[in-house]
Amino acid sequence: MQSLYEYKSKTVQVLVLILVAGSFLISVPLISFADDRPGAIRDFNRPSSFNAGEIDYEDLERRTFYTRGTLDAVSDKAITIGDVPIDLAPDVRINCKVGMYVGIKVNDEGKAISCEPLDRPRR
Repeated sequence: MQSLYEYKSKTVQVLVLILVAGSFLISVPLISFADDRPGAIRDFNRPSSFNAGEIDYEDLERRTFYTRGTLDAVSDKAITIGDVPIDLAPDVRINCKVGMYVGIKVNDEGKAISCEPLDRPRR
């Protein structure tokens, strides 16, 4: 018992050090992983300039082309889509072949300025 009293101050210091170290080792993992638990609520910031309702992909082809259909005939002055002739704008080259499914773009005068091949619609 005599030796315990001689080292009393050092024993108390070691016990306090062990208590502090144990508390530190237990609290650090709990604090650092607090936001990673499955039920944690995190902030979600939406992009401010994007609205998913602005893009309508279903009617994109319909709005892009004046008409769509099978190319029935091509001449120097007009093309025929589904038995409807469409005049050609000056200096327009049509690179599509008869029988292809195409989309036609027109200018303000209603003359064809572009003929682009398209995939046939799925039913």
